[in-house]
Amino acid sequence: MMEMEENKQGHSSVGMNGLFTAGMTPFLTRTIHPVGHGAFYTEKLTGFNGNIIRVVYDCGSKQAIKQWQNIIDSAFTAQGDTMAKPKAKGKRPPKEEIEILFVSHLDEDHISGISRLKKKYDVKCVVLPLLKDKTTKKLEFLLALGKTTSKTKESDIRALHSLIYNPQEYWGKDTKILYVEPYDPETGDINPASPKNLAELKTGETIKSFQALNIGVNFSDKGGDKCCWKYIPFNFDEKNRTKLFKKLVDECLVLKQFPDIASAVFRGCRSKEISALKCIYRQIGETKEPSRLNSNSLMVYSGPVESFAQDSLTVCREEDDKVAGEKLDSVKWGQGKNAACLYLGDADLVNTDVLSTIRIRLQAELPQLDMIQVPHHGSVNSYNHELQELNPDVEYYFLSHSKELVSCGKGKHPFPDSQVTADFKSPKRLLCISEELNTKCKMEYRIM
Repeated sequence: MMEMEENKQGHSSVGMNGLFTAGMTPFLTRTIHPVGHGAFYTEKLTGFNGNIIRVVYDCGSKQAIKQWQNIIDSAFTAQGDTMAKPKAKGKRPPKEEIEILFVSHLDEDHISGISRLKKKYDVKCVVLPLLKDKTTKKLEFLLALGKTTSKTKESDIRALHSLIYNPQEYWGKDTKILYVEPYDPETGDINPASPKNLAELKTGETIKSFQALNIGVNFSDKGGDKCCWKYIPFNFDEKNRTKLFKKLVDECLVLKQFPDIASAVFRGCRSKEISALKCIYRQIGETKEPSRLNSNSLMVYSGPVESFAQDSLTVCREEDDKVAGEKLDSVKWGQGKNAACLYLGDADLVNTDVLSTIRIRLQAELPQLDMIQVPHHGSVNSYNHELQELNPDVEYYFLSHSKELVSCGKGKHPFPDSQVTADFKSPKRLLCISEELNTKCKMEYRIM
């Protein structure tokens, strides 16, 4: 193993084992976990004195939770977290804290692991897309129910109801709930809102789309109260999405047939109403409409507060992945200057307003990007080639997918779509993370 050594600038460099150590310059570890058709992305900031901040973007999969709960349980310890709190004699060890959980939207394959996450970790703050009124919440719940499978447990449906109607009750009084107001490209203010320090916000508060949340106070050996990292969440106005789904529901059955849909959850949900909802969603799936139903997916930019260089180490394992086109090196490492990531959930990029708004509102941040998520597991109905034009120098694009065919609309289909993978000039630029454990991708960046 190569020992840590000083480089010309006087900063410690990284060893061949790929792990920075506490007591040196702060660093960030980003992991794309192998959960198949879903999303579970984690970041861990480690400060100069070993302080740790954990952040999660989505936690779900179409796999049964038993097949991947160990990935949730070891999500941060597997990243070399040696700062675990000591076990008190005769007591359970305290839960590790997750500073922020971002939930892009409430599809089962993005939230099915949240109950497990809640059980294993102390989640301090949850950031959700704002659902403005009761009708929107009701339609959101109907849509989510329509996407459930026969394997969905009754307890999961109850949890889904709580997440939509009363997230504070679901998470408990010690968890801060924040909402992101959707952005309307036609009426939205082009002037950025002032950044907020996460610690200053109170539960129930709403922040604007593209308003930065700063974290990582006192993470540098230079002292002071300066934050080192920021997250910029944003989503888009859901009015067209709501109108679309309501129209589709009304075309198939009268919406008032579901006045007691909430109570139906608690008297056994396997009813004719749920079957009808599934039928509606299957009909939507036979068109190109599903991507439009994801138009309010919460997206997040993750990057440094200031523009400065980072050393980076990339650890990617992807063996014989036919989707990616060729086998990646088992371990690839080197120097880089960027560390930011853009998480896009299941966003609809066919809507050109989305990319054009990102290009304008994140103009200062886009040059910092090292990674971009290809949305919606590589669905061609959500993809736009202009994604690659946000920053032509981006090192990696990534997506989560299943090796198996996935039910979507009429029949089962492969993800990612071959048209999407073919759009990338080099297969090494597109990392396809499946349920195979050896496709896990871990990135490490030193924050200077």
